Amino acid sequence: MLSDYEAAEIERRFREGEKGPVAITWVGKLLEDRRERLRHQAYLRTRVKAAFVYLDKLLEGKSASLPTGRICPKCTREYEVARPHAASRGKVYVHSGGKECLVPE
Repeated sequence: MLSDYEAAEIERRFREGEKGPVAITWVGKLLEDRRERLRHQAYLRTRVKAAFVYLDKLLEGKSASLPTGRICPKCTREYEVARPHAASRGKVYVHSGGKECLVPE
C-alpha cells in the first residue's frame, strides 16, 4: 500500500500539472492501492459477519460452534469444497445442499 506521504506527493505533483509517463505510473499505483484496500475491506467484512453469527448464536443459547475457517467470501456461510472455476480464474465454493457460489478473482 502507498504511504500517506507518497499519496500526498502524487496529489501535489498532479496539482502542479505533472504530465507524462510518470503521471500514468502514479495513477496506476493509486488504482492498485485502492483495489488492495477494497479486497482487505471485503475480507474484514466477511470475518465480522461470521463473528456476528457466532455471537448471536451464543446470545440465543444455541450451540455456537466456532467456524472451521472455511467461510465463503460471497455469502459468508461455511463451504465444503472450493475448486477452481473452469471458464475463469475465480473459484467455486460448494456448500452443503449443493449450492454453489462463484467468486471471480
